[in-house]
Amino acid sequence: MSAEDRDPIDAAERLELSMNDLAAEVKTLGIYGQHNRNMIWALVGSILLSLGLGVVAVSASLEAREATSQATRNEENAKITCEAGNESRRLQTQLWTYVLDLAAENPELTAQQKKQIALFRGYVSTVYSPRDCNNSPTIPPGTVTPSR
Repeated sequence: MSAEDRDPIDAAERLELSMNDLAAEVKTLGIYGQHNRNMIWALVGSILLSLGLGVVAVSASLEAREATSQATRNEENAKITCEAGNESRRLQTQLWTYVLDLAAENPELTAQQKKQIALFRGYVSTVYSPRDCNNSPTIPPGTVTPSR
């Protein structure tokens, strides 16, 4: 074959090699592009997950703040109720003291009756004793009704 005949064949072989290289490069770029698209979707998923967690965190924070606020209001109401109860107990003690003082003035009381009045005074002072409103209000332990 002559050199002139050989030039188109060489050119065709060079073109084929160039096309093969181009096809390999396009294939590599396709794989790289697919990888990038996968990474973009992973990033979008991560952003959406972060936004969702943010919404949940803000919601939980608001609920916690509301619960704390409600607990504070409940504590204030309990203290007010306790203080009102202390005032009521003070007035009841005052009333019973007056009644018992009147009864104790009776010169005809027996020793047994005087003992019962003393026991009842102790009972009244125990039952109607003020509560500590700065702590959880409770009924005093060991409160027993006096017997005859």
